[in-house]
Amino acid sequence: MNGLSQVATAMVAQQERMESITANLANSTTIGFKRRLTTTHGDLVGRQGSEQVGLVVKGANDFSQGTMQRTAQELDLAFEGPGFFAVEGPDGEIYTRDGEFHLNGEGVLITPEGYPVAWEGAAGVFEATGRSILVDPQGVLSQAGAQIGKLKVVEFAEPSRLRHTDNGYWTADAEMEREEPTGLIRQGYLEASNVNAVHELVAMITVQRSFEQASQAMTQIDQSYRRLHRPQ
Repeated sequence: MNGLSQVATAMVAQQERMESITANLANSTTIGFKRRLTTTHGDLVGRQGSEQVGLVVKGANDFSQGTMQRTAQELDLAFEGPGFFAVEGPDGEIYTRDGEFHLNGEGVLITPEGYPVAWEGAAGVFEATGRSILVDPQGVLSQAGAQIGKLKVVEFAEPSRLRHTDNGYWTADAEMEREEPTGLIRQGYLEASNVNAVHELVAMITVQRSFEQASQAMTQIDQSYRRLHRPQ
């Protein structure tokens, strides 16, 4: 039974890797998306004291910089370097690298999902006059020469502890250490996903082969057990 346990654990690990790869490919063109990784720790089967333990599979994210894509849209913003835009989500503050913002009818800066962008201090409101808006590298916005306010941008000491939400944002525990952002904001740009589709496809083929090999090994072990327990 130890052999079956090892093979089953390996198959579960490959399945979780495949889920990460599928998510990466599905979001290879999503603005600000960060590649998902799967890491493994421990042995296939072992013992820790009196308890049997197996391979531990954990999810992680690759926060490396995506390519900067010029759009020339004045409310398209991108981080060059570490940092996140803070957003007022329905259940509290959430974070994103997607700076594809626009104004609603009240002159409020919002995300594509309609969430208001968070500000340092009082929320900025723009005039619906068509006057140009300027954004400096620290996130200070001005319209027609008048300063509107400063965007709330956040950098985390341990971004690996951020939790990814179903709609593409990130949430952070209150005790997570915030740092002064070192990344710069670029106006008229968007940050592309950092997923390399070709690399993900190659990884998918490798995972599929490993899963098939584990499945074949399970069949062979099962057949061996059946022969051993066959009535004489």
